[in-house]
Amino acid sequence: MQYRVFIALALLSLAKAAPSDPAPTVAVGVPLPESDKNHLCKFLKSFEETRMELFGVIMGINMVFISQAEQNFPNEFADYLNNRIREKNTSLSLWQRKFGVDREQMKLILQNDTVAQQWAKDHVFESHYLEMHLSLFTAIHAISQRTVDAANRMKSSLSEATVASEHEFFDKFNQYSNSGHFGLNALTDLVSTLESKFKNKIQCSKEVD
Repeated sequence: MQYRVFIALALLSLAKAAPSDPAPTVAVGVPLPESDKNHLCKFLKSFEETRMELFGVIMGINMVFISQAEQNFPNEFADYLNNRIREKNTSLSLWQRKFGVDREQMKLILQNDTVAQQWAKDHVFESHYLEMHLSLFTAIHAISQRTVDAANRMKSSLSEATVASEHEFFDKFNQYSNSGHFGLNALTDLVSTLESKFKNKIQCSKEVD
């Protein structure tokens, strides 16, 4: 069935943004104390779990949405799949292609309960599709925050010398945290960048406990 396209998009989102084995960047670092090296390597290895969690979130929320769509608004769902999903109108914004209105219009709609309820009534599929995206954003934001918190805890366990010598590692986390962009691509780009550069630089073994 055509709903498989949603599953494919979920898989492609993860595959595109988070390669499972990024090509290492050649970098030579100062030898670190073994304890600090272990902390850093364990944290880098935890990115594998982060990817799996993201995969589960994307797949799970998509599957719940598909199930609800087939049960609660099958006609609107079928109409969207048969017509709108194939639209390639590049003159429209991403929000217009997904929800029929641009981002600023959506903000205005959601500011008024009466208007929002009427919009949801008139745009059954789009309103549920928006709820799905909000659920994805909330879940990915939570994973992002946990990753940042874990980085801060790991940093506090390192020696001052290691924190200073590996400041670029933590600078990237600070930039990410301060950017306010906690979407899927921002997180997976950060994960892949850190893995590519620092696993090789720190010389992490594949058998990190």
